[in-house]
Amino acid sequence: MTEITMIAPIQLDDLLLVKSSFQIADSPASKMTQKLGLDFTVRQLESEGGEGLVSLSLTVDTSLVDRENDDEEKLSASVEVVVSAHASLSPDITKEQAEEYLLSNALSMAYGHAKTCIMTVTGLSPAGPVMIPAILPLDIARDYLRKRAGEAKE
Repeated sequence: MTEITMIAPIQLDDLLLVKSSFQIADSPASKMTQKLGLDFTVRQLESEGGEGLVSLSLTVDTSLVDRENDDEEKLSASVEVVVSAHASLSPDITKEQAEEYLLSNALSMAYGHAKTCIMTVTGLSPAGPVMIPAILPLDIARDYLRKRAGEAKE
């Protein structure tokens, strides 16, 4: 039998919901469009000596707007999640690869938690749970790291 590694090298230290808000209008609309926004702040991103650390806060905002009434907002929900994690890293990977791994995994875990929190809070309303779409954490991490590298060169 082949042994499969099931535990990822990255381990959570904290995964916290630090802020949430939810508002719903008194009358629903028949044709609504979902809007989604996300913003994150990297608090710590280090990889040295075979160990990596990452900490970030992620804010996810979603709303349902009435397409037929000047995009009037009918429902809005927002959460802020803080995640910190550590990992044992292979000595064969570069600093850039380590940071990409740490950041993309932290974003994925934080977004998954934010998604669950939004579904739970909105599920208590007459509108029912709002499901937000999946994101591409690796692409988001790569974009962030590219921008950071560009700013460092200036």
